Amino acid sequence: MVKTITLCSGKGGVGKTVLTTCLARIIQQETHGNVLLLDLDPSVRGLTLLTFQNKYELDHVPFSLTDYLSGNESVEMEFFDTLRKAMAGESHAGSLNALYRRLENIFVVPFSTESERPDWIQFAQIDFDYVSDKLKRLLSFAAEFLNVEYIVLDTQAGPSSLSLAAATLSDLSIIVLEEDDISWRTALNLLLEISDLNKRLQRRSHSYFLANKSGTELVDAANKLKAFSFLPPLPHDAWLQKLFAKATSAALEKEFENTDFFRQAQSRVWQEIASIFGIAKPPTKDSSLFSSLFRRKHTHKPPPASVPATKVVTTASSTTSTRKEGSSGQTPSPQKPPTTEASAGKG
Repeated sequence: MVKTITLCSGKGGVGKTVLTTCLARIIQQETHGNVLLLDLDPSVRGLTLLTFQNKYELDHVPFSLTDYLSGNESVEMEFFDTLRKAMAGESHAGSLNALYRRLENIFVVPFSTESERPDWIQFAQIDFDYVSDKLKRLLSFAAEFLNVEYIVLDTQAGPSSLSLAAATLSDLSIIVLEEDDISWRTALNLLLEISDLNKRLQRRSHSYFLANKSGTELVDAANKLKAFSFLPPLPHDAWLQKLFAKATSAALEKEFENTDFFRQAQSRVWQEIASIFGIAKPPTKDSSLFSSLFRRKHTHKPPPASVPATKVVTTASSTTSTRKEGSSGQTPSPQKPPTTEASAGKG
């Protein structure tokens, strides 16, 4: 059964996109299956720019999410067929496989190609019900017809229609935050938005906070806030910053796996996610490394127990469509995604 994970945040710059690629690499290594990444950030396109370093190559991708979201039914069918051929690795579609396949068994659908210039404000204000229905069809198609085990969605910072639709449709949404007050407050607001939508739409999803670039105070705070769900925090990693100072493509290199960030994501965060999904995974030898990073001055004290990831948001599952009752089911014009004056995705 395909599992879906959405990474979102209340504010930008918290490391969400890097964590997306990191998790994809870890999942592929641990499960040896195909992973599909979707870039749902129209304003920054961080995942697209990170994974498609070659602009010429990016421009040869036949279908982007811009095409799909603004396209009619015919475009949708062509897009689905292209993804199926690319991920199946059919001999006559070798070039497609090479274009969408960014790392070993990791496939990426860019938000837009290099020559496309979508109006990101228009996409940020896209009607929630419309984009939710579109994403639901894409995820359903991937689950039934694509050879993929995990789908990871990278979203725009803040409560946009795209990010909220992705979070409520996923099995697991991870809200990434940092130590500053704005990050905490916007992350909490995003959680409340997701929770309210889950209740209104009768969807079942699980939401967790993940503290990134953590110092001692943030680690202690995550340990104390038992009322909320926290995945194991990730440390501030100076080596990772040095790698990225040279080139963002470092996130795609083998050396990236030697960083504390990657090791902690693999030994602690993925272990917790695997537990949430009910996947049996034995403890790793690096499981105690995180505690030692922040408590070297207090070696006489036993390391703190890892924070249990208890769910925050769980509502009744729904088997109904995400469209409003009485909708005609027609797909809007391919040239201009529909907008609404009171979009459900606006914060």
